[in-house]
Amino acid sequence: MVSRELQERTNEHKAQVWAEAVRDATLDYWDAELKKIDEDLFMIKAADDATAAGLKPGYYHVIRRIAGGPPAILPIVGDEGEFVEPTSRLFDVLREGDLQNPRAMEARRRRDEEAARRRARDKQRGHEERVSEMMDRWRAANQTSVSMSRDTPWSQNVAGRKGAKTA
Repeated sequence: MVSRELQERTNEHKAQVWAEAVRDATLDYWDAELKKIDEDLFMIKAADDATAAGLKPGYYHVIRRIAGGPPAILPIVGDEGEFVEPTSRLFDVLREGDLQNPRAMEARRRRDEEAARRRARDKQRGHEERVSEMMDRWRAANQTSVSMSRDTPWSQNVAGRKGAKTA
């Protein structure tokens, strides 16, 4: 049983979300497409001065109405969190986030495992590079050598033997 205070706060939040939602013709198209997936899905665009919890001002959002609870809000953002217009990629995001679909859960698990393997490879590669650089520095400091070949005589300066005579 939900306390009256919690229910009142939930209702206030719902009202604030819908009050800060901007509607336009683009959203009507997306609402129709989202209704094909779930009757409780809506798309809104948050007002530029939106302050409701979960809303990013000026961004598009998918909202799922939950009976008796606060709405689930999914901002539509690009890979770096930037503003983007809604595209068909939205359906992929919704499909990936479906926690009741075993295929979506398996795909998420595989992605997480691959990311963990990639991080481990990168860490190992970085370690190997650091060890190699340390060995190179140690050799340079402790294993100096002079070429004994007369093909290329050793010279003290960068310009070589000829450069020393002309200078």
